[in-house]
Amino acid sequence: MYSQRLTAFAVLLFFLQALRVLFSTLFGIIYDQIFEGPLTYWLALSGTLVFLALLAPPLLVRRSRVRLWPALALLAVAARPLMTINDATVRYAGALVVTAAGAGYLALLLNDRIQSWRTLIWALMAEQVLRALGDTFDLSLMDVFLPVQIAVSLLLALLILRETARGFQQAPGADGFSWPAALGVGAFLFLETSLLALPSAAARWAAVPYTSLALLILAATSAPLLLPAGALRGTVTRLVLGILLVGGVMLGYAASGWLAGLALILAQASACLGVKLSVLETAERGTSAPLAGGLLLFLLLNFATSCREPRWTRRLQKERWAGP
Repeated sequence: MYSQRLTAFAVLLFFLQALRVLFSTLFGIIYDQIFEGPLTYWLALSGTLVFLALLAPPLLVRRSRVRLWPALALLAVAARPLMTINDATVRYAGALVVTAAGAGYLALLLNDRIQSWRTLIWALMAEQVLRALGDTFDLSLMDVFLPVQIAVSLLLALLILRETARGFQQAPGADGFSWPAALGVGAFLFLETSLLALPSAAARWAAVPYTSLALLILAATSAPLLLPAGALRGTVTRLVLGILLVGGVMLGYAASGWLAGLALILAQASACLGVKLSVLETAERGTSAPLAGGLLLFLLLNFATSCREPRWTRRLQKERWAGP
């Protein structure tokens, strides 16, 4: 069971990293095609591949097909080293495969209500640590890390194969995932990959020291792990978390200094607590289609905030695509 939890942690970590790399390279392709030219079929094809990578796996996955767990995990860990190679095309291809495998794996993992949100939070925290170690650039995406990443992927592949031989089992849990919860997960992924889990972007928004804010955002991310599940029940709790999240982002943008910094920290804690609450309280209505809808929302929000022209959007875009 512990080896399967380690596998789930690694796949979700790679999935979060792949989302950042995939959209950074995709918008690089769009920029080159539109502003530098010439326009080719690659503009439409690259966007279509991202669409399929996000939506096809959750729609194709059936929660009863336990054999998909090791297959998707192996695909993710095998393609992960490609994201560390400093070539935009290679990184795009690797991120595309990891995103597709990770989306399908997430669809299966969400059947286990408790383990899914815990693994997602731990993966998010690990990704923040890697970015801090690389001075805002993910350490594991640097060329010098490639031998280490290859070794990690090989060890994980061996672990997955060993567990498969023993009988890779789906963790027990209630089957089903509702549309509201799935949309909440999609919105959560957008907020995390756009701003709230990016201390460098938050520090520039608030004009506060990066190091201090990075530690506090990491602590805020861990909030769901510190509170018992019973402390997050009820409509009032959901309403309060929603107000704190929206108010925190708005104040973080409008204000400056530590007032803005603390508002973004509070928004991050609220978002992480909210995704925990969404997963725990979801109704049982099936997993695949709702998660695809949540990832579609994630995709639409990414394009909306990258293509529109208002000042706040340009500010967000500048922070997001500075690097993986």
